[in-house]
Amino acid sequence: MRDLKKIKEEIKDMATMDLDTAMSCFYVLMDNGKPYTGISVRFSELVAYCWGGLEIGTRIISNDGKNIVVGAELLDKEKDSKYSLELTRSVVGINGRPISGEKLVNISTTLSSIAYRNIVFKAIPSMVLKKVTEEIQEFIKDNISDSTAMKDCIDFFVSKNVSKNKIASKLGLDSLSDIDSEKAFRLIGMKNAVESNDTTVHELFGKDKGVFETDDSLEIPEFNYKK
Repeated sequence: MRDLKKIKEEIKDMATMDLDTAMSCFYVLMDNGKPYTGISVRFSELVAYCWGGLEIGTRIISNDGKNIVVGAELLDKEKDSKYSLELTRSVVGINGRPISGEKLVNISTTLSSIAYRNIVFKAIPSMVLKKVTEEIQEFIKDNISDSTAMKDCIDFFVSKNVSKNKIASKLGLDSLSDIDSEKAFRLIGMKNAVESNDTTVHELFGKDKGVFETDDSLEIPEFNYKK
């Protein structure tokens, strides 16, 4: 029988062992100009470890040159419960030709990771983790001012040809010197989202002056999954 209190304490202790680990637990997307915080693949791995008794597998089901389908299955051995889902992603580039080689491998790997994350949080009730995720976010906000995380995030987006003014504007600020812990958390989450291929720099910042795309073929289409 799982001890939920002990499990949640272990999740929090592991996630807040240091700031880098805590920051890796979340990503932030923009939805109609409003920030949306999601739970990352890294956090799903940590949760699955602490939850225990889970057998999880992902596999490529099909690739017809237009779409790749990845499936995930999870068995909760303690509850004898089974879960499955499928994710689909287009593998056609903007030139109308199928993506191949390293780009296809990257898409397959990313989709498998997302399928893993989704199946974990399909099996584990979200309300069980609501409090602990809030506590991890608060840990980040309480400690972020003493780290180099903000500079690293700003440097990351500048390296992607996003100006500092554009970053500040996206955060609703006149200047990055006005950033607070809440906005810093958002920016770090946006960086995590790009690095995990949950979004692209262009989807976050748009395609106006000061931002350009280096590889349109890797833009992220919408996901569709079946229960």
